[in-house]
Amino acid sequence: MHQERHVLVVDALQNRAFVLEAATYSIGRDVTNAIVINNASVSRQHALLLRLPVPGTHLYRYRLVDGNAQGKPSVNGIFINGQRCSSCELKNGDLITFGLDIQATYLKVEMPADAFVEYLEAIQFHSIKSGPVSPKETMIAALNGAELEAELEAILMAERTILSVDSAHGAPTLRSPRPSSFVTQKPPQTTKLNRLGMILAGMVLISVLGGLGIWQFSVNSNPNPVKPLAQPQDSS
Repeated sequence: MHQERHVLVVDALQNRAFVLEAATYSIGRDVTNAIVINNASVSRQHALLLRLPVPGTHLYRYRLVDGNAQGKPSVNGIFINGQRCSSCELKNGDLITFGLDIQATYLKVEMPADAFVEYLEAIQFHSIKSGPVSPKETMIAALNGAELEAELEAILMAERTILSVDSAHGAPTLRSPRPSSFVTQKPPQTTKLNRLGMILAGMVLISVLGGLGIWQFSVNSNPNPVKPLAQPQDSS
């Protein structure tokens, strides 16, 4: 049985072929992307491939969107057949340029499974890592204009969650969650002053008590002071 299949062949990766099946793929220089292109003109998170169903059929197509899942565009953009675009539905044979000179070709082929295996061997097939996807992501009808843009935004919002799944579950992590921040707060200055005042007051109290003790000891040691004897008067 013949089946339509989608393939992306990247020239910069020695014509390596990527079979597209999942709902979303991230493309960029960062190693956490599903398709990694290590080139200085390619942004860390350069573009997204989004799967869209063909209305009334069991087939689907792919749309290439410039930028990452947070809506930040790439620095050098994407070009389809020489024309720069921010979002474009791909057609069979489209020549894609990422950044300044990284080229790729999008292909749709229809052939039996055994013939497709031989085809992949001939073009250096490379499996793409992808994470679990929700069926809702492929339930987009054929829309135009503002409605299509709204649906694409909904996909991007869902993708932020999908691409944050831990890589241990087989999903590419587009962005690593930041650890919670722990701020060590200094004790208030008034607390330090209060403690210092208490220490000084204690020292003064100890000094006063010590002085009273010494005075009491001196008094007790001489309870009845001896008066000096009167000198005899001269009788002459």
